[in-house]
Amino acid sequence: MLRTYIISPLTTVMREDLETEEVWTFREKVKKELVGMIEVIDPIRLEYETTGLTVHEAFNYIGQLKKARRFKEAANFVNNIIDIDLGAVKKSNFVIAYIHSKLHTVGGIHEMVEASYYKIPIYLTSDNLEELNAWIMSLTYKSGGEMFESVDDLVYYIKDMCSENQDLSLITKINGGVV
Repeated sequence: MLRTYIISPLTTVMREDLETEEVWTFREKVKKELVGMIEVIDPIRLEYETTGLTVHEAFNYIGQLKKARRFKEAANFVNNIIDIDLGAVKKSNFVIAYIHSKLHTVGGIHEMVEASYYKIPIYLTSDNLEELNAWIMSLTYKSGGEMFESVDDLVYYIKDMCSENQDLSLITKINGGVV
């Protein structure tokens, strides 16, 4: 079975106290629509398994460490999460990303750089593609991926590639023509 990793802003949404509906809707829709076709790796689950904390609890814990000026301890805590997340990116056949044009994210961009470096296709959507930084666009296309106007278009594209015995063509595309 093919494997994908979900990239989207998480801690940025919490820090800036912004509406999280778009981010959570994206994540849940991808998981629901692709269940049974593709193994969807969700970093929220991975991070909970690693730290024993929810995203909100981890965010608050890191904030407490920083407020107490325990910067090295905060960095070490985050390093474990980074290692798990980047390892999951490397194990993926492709990644699915939602980048919000008005949210500044570090982890998601790092994951996209990693995917692009290893030529793991990035299938990306956004609330406003025209407002995305050109570096994000470059990473997407350099990886062999595509950009989509909506999560529905992105999911349809992946389902289409996986349906009607097209799994082989998707695998071939993802592996640079090698089956």
